[in-house]
Amino acid sequence: MGPAHIGKATFLSELLSELVPDTDLLFTESGVESAKEAVEFCKTQPLLGASRYVVVNDAHLLTEGAQDAYLKLLEEPGNHSCIIFVTSDDGLLQPAIKSRFRSIIQWISLSPEEMIDFAISLNVSESNILTLCDGKPGLFRFMIENDGSQYFELNDFLFQVLEGKKNPLTDLVPDVIKDAKDQMQRECVAHICRRSALSVSKTKTILTSKIVFLLKYSSLLISLPSANSELHWLQTATHLTL
Repeated sequence: MGPAHIGKATFLSELLSELVPDTDLLFTESGVESAKEAVEFCKTQPLLGASRYVVVNDAHLLTEGAQDAYLKLLEEPGNHSCIIFVTSDDGLLQPAIKSRFRSIIQWISLSPEEMIDFAISLNVSESNILTLCDGKPGLFRFMIENDGSQYFELNDFLFQVLEGKKNPLTDLVPDVIKDAKDQMQRECVAHICRRSALSVSKTKTILTSKIVFLLKYSSLLISLPSANSELHWLQTATHLTL
């Protein structure tokens, strides 16, 4: 468990791929069908190893039906199954599921020094995008590979909106918000929105209501993948002008 985009699933994938035969390792998604696949996978004996491993990435996104399926699996996992839940928010998991965890590993964001080392590993010697990612290498990689300057510009734009220097209803909607359609684009925009709101939360001159509405917009982008990011930004903008 730990913040999103810090490498939890990547680390597990690389580690388990070295330790567990492919025939006994399953990475699943958040849908009910994936949960059913995991149940069937664990019903059979390991083919080459001692146990069968199921890695449930982004477990906080599991639907209620998928969680019910995993709960039944956890109630009778057998002696040859290990189910690993990777999540950034275990509060969204059913208490009955969490009560069956044998151990919890808490992950933390990377330090500035570790982020610099990560950037160097990508052949990026220097970038102001590092300061925006708050120790999350997954976000940094995506931003670097997808015109990171637009996220830096969004960060500046939001600060000016919160400080009343820009009117979000009359100034053009940033393209990065218009284009936020796939999951990672939306998560990057949500991260910048949340970061901007929290950065000014201690400034007495900024209305708390503005911060709250920007945080709500950030949450909406992640929790409702079908939401129109530009339309909801315009609705949020009406509150940011007050």
